[in-house]
Amino acid sequence: MLEKMKLLLGITGNEKDGLLQFVLDTVTDMVKNYCHMSIDEAIPAQLENVVVRMAVDMWRAEGYGNETNSNAEVTSVKRGDVTTSFRPVGGDFNANTGAGGADFIKAYTKQLNAFRKVGW
Repeated sequence: MLEKMKLLLGITGNEKDGLLQFVLDTVTDMVKNYCHMSIDEAIPAQLENVVVRMAVDMWRAEGYGNETNSNAEVTSVKRGDVTTSFRPVGGDFNANTGAGGADFIKAYTKQLNAFRKVGW
């Protein structure tokens, strides 16, 4: 899955493999929690591409790999009397509470529901 993720992101080389693997592991944990899979259970082959796509989306949404950028994006600029507005990288994801996590997985519920088990 790591190689597929690198291909989709256009990353060559191995310098970001640790961070890529972290994002991939995070998404895998989210999918296992949503689908009520055990920790030791492997992701089904049919879900691997979904996990990779989710990981790529998370990579982009949270601004991983943008070491040269600051922790904020400029959202507006006004030149007369100079006004500049910033938005944290990652958009609506709240790094302190992880609030974006629940919303993030909602975009993939159709694909994940086929693998979801009944939880007690």
